[in-house]
This record gives sequence, structure tokens and C-alpha cells, in this order.
Amino acid sequence: MRKRITLKVLAEETGFHVTTVSGVLLGRPHFDPETVRVIQEAAKRLGYVPDPMLSALAAYRTGIKKPAAGNTLACIGLGPRESLTDWGFELVMPGIRKAAGQQGYSVEFFSAKAKGMGWKRLGDILYHRGIKGVIFAAGPDPDMEIPDAFPFGRFSVVAIEDCIVRPASIHRVMNHRTRNVVMGVERCFESGRRRIGLATFFDREKRQHRAETGSYLGALAHFGLNADIPVFSPEKLVGAELLAWHARHQPDAVLCSHHDLADRLISARSVGVPKKTAVLHYHMVHGDEPYAGVRTQHEDIGVKAADLVVAMINRWEVGLPESAIYLQVPGVWKPGATLAEKF
Repeated sequence: MRKRITLKVLAEETGFHVTTVSGVLLGRPHFDPETVRVIQEAAKRLGYVPDPMLSALAAYRTGIKKPAAGNTLACIGLGPRESLTDWGFELVMPGIRKAAGQQGYSVEFFSAKAKGMGWKRLGDILYHRGIKGVIFAAGPDPDMEIPDAFPFGRFSVVAIEDCIVRPASIHRVMNHRTRNVVMGVERCFESGRRRIGLATFFDREKRQHRAETGSYLGALAHFGLNADIPVFSPEKLVGAELLAWHARHQPDAVLCSHHDLADRLISARSVGVPKKTAVLHYHMVHGDEPYAGVRTQHEDIGVKAADLVVAMINRWEVGLPESAIYLQVPGVWKPGATLAEKF
């Protein structure tokens, strides 16, 4: 039977005291970077795995105790504003705070765009504050990249949505947009609609490698419907082009990825919503929009992001993974006047 690799074995292998080895693997700050590198490499090389019973006990104790110094998760905004209303956080933050608080963590916001803040300096601040978990928010730039200057190896890291192009290997918690598209096609089919179109934006499609188009075409095939209506996906919305597309192809239902698209169709008398054409919004943000469609579960996304990063902290999982997890949260159906029950 293979000998279990313990903290004592790692201490003997690296020449550091067992308390130093334990502190490094727990992600505690103030250790020399070279010390951290040597211990983490030895743990990986020897196949060190935390004792599951001790890990369970630590997770239990974390869940029942109140937040203490160092028990903080950092939420990093990638947008231009320096507040919790930064792009992508105002909706998921209640879920992040809820799940973090249940597990003994407080939450603090940091802006990557703050005056005088660079990626290295931000990483140093978080590290010396004793922060071990980081959640990145969605940002307005679809090609956002975080440079190597940010010390990923010091933290357990999760991203909300597809907010970061590089590094690509980062765990993410996302709205399950492709499932939401399928849900929309299914609801249209059940209502008797047979010519179902898709309207979205080119940059959104590019960002997601046309995943929504793929799920839309797959859903049409599943229900035995023809895919003879081309996807409307302009670089920017020109109302006349959208209405011309509708007049040319005569869909009896349109799935929209954005409220601007849905609003333009609803306001046009020639489209005839809902008697002639149903309009669905499959990425509703607040849930009080005047459409039928799918509401994004932002709070659940925040909960899952906090749960994931705390679990990584408990496993001492830091840095960028070789294989990233994409945890997708489906939306919920919301009935509305823009889709009649029967066509």
C-alpha cells in the first residue's frame, strides 16, 4: 500500500517546518514567494492530498463560525466604475454575499480600474490582506484579458460569465444561455409556432463561439422544424434592418437575446405582436420586463460562484486549472403577453 503523503513528509522533503508547510498550503499570506513555490511544487510532485476527514471538519467549522480576520472574498470589477454597481456585480452580489456569509466569509469589492491600480499591485494588496478567494465580474469589454502580472497562483479564482478571454483556463459560473434558447424554442413550439427565428448581436455570437445559434438550430431539428430563417446578428442594431429581416422571412416567433431587439419588434405595428408574431426575450435581467421569456437567475449564479471559490479554498486549490469548470445555471420561464398560449 502506498504511503500517505502527510504534512510531515512534505516538511522533510522541502526542509521547512511543518507549520510553514501547513500555512502555505492553506494559502496564508506573508510567506516568501520562493517558499510558496517550493512547497506547492513538492505537494504536487509527491501527490499530496488533504485528509478528507480533516477537510470536512475544517469546512464544517468554517460554516458555523462568524467571519474572522482574513475570511474575506474579493470581488474584482472589470468595468470603469469603482463601486458595487460596477458592470456585472450589482445583480449577482446578493447571492455572493448570501453564500459567503453562510460559510463564514465577508465580501469586499475591488476595482481593477481604480486610479493608480495595476494588476500586480492589486494582487499584492489582496495577498497581504490575507484574502484567499477571488471572484471576477463580467465587464463591458468582450475581449478582456488579465495579464500575467496578476499573481493567480496565490488565490482560488472564479469568474462570473465569460468576462475574461485570457487566461482561458479559469473556472466560471454562467447563465445557461444555450439551455435558455432551447427553452424558448420549446415554448414557441408548444404554442403552435412553427417558423421560429433568432435575433441577437454579432459581438455576442463571437464571444460565445456561436453557441446560442448552435443550440437554436439543434432545437429546431429536435422538433422537426425547418431552419430556413437566417439568424439576425448585426454588429449594431439598425431598426430598419431588423424589420426588413422580419418582413422578408415572416417568422411567427422571434427569440431575442437583448431587450433592444425585443422592444423594436414589439413597437412595430407591422410585426403584429402577439397575434401575428410572438416575441420572447431569453436573457431577461430583472424579471419584470414586459415580455414572455427566460429570466436569468443572477442570485443563484452568485451563490454558486461563492460556493465554488470557498470549496476551492478548503481544498487549497489555487492558480489556474489545467481543465476549467464551466458551471451553468439555467434561467426560469416567465409567461408574458408577447406569447399567446395557442397560435
